[in-house]
Amino acid sequence: MRRGCFTLIELLLVISIIALLIALLLSALQLARDAVCGSNMRQLGIAFQSYANNHDSTLPPHGSLIAGRLHTLTCTRRCLRHQAVPGPTCR
Repeated sequence: MRRGCFTLIELLLVISIIALLIALLLSALQLARDAVCGSNMRQLGIAFQSYANNHDSTLPPHGSLIAGRLHTLTCTRRCLRHQAVPGPTCR
């Protein structure tokens, strides 16, 4: 008669299935983060273009709110992969 214990093979199989599911979940979360970051970069591009259209093709000054938001966005670790280059004050 068999006891109610799991064998080593069964335990390893369950652990490997759980690890596979975690890997799939983490990759899906990373794709969602990248989509959000890309959307933020697109919105900032639209904002800069709109500002330039209304102000004789000039960009906003460095200390303005929109330039500050761009700097904050470029300093985040998620957005460094896209098209952002960290500024001198990034930590």
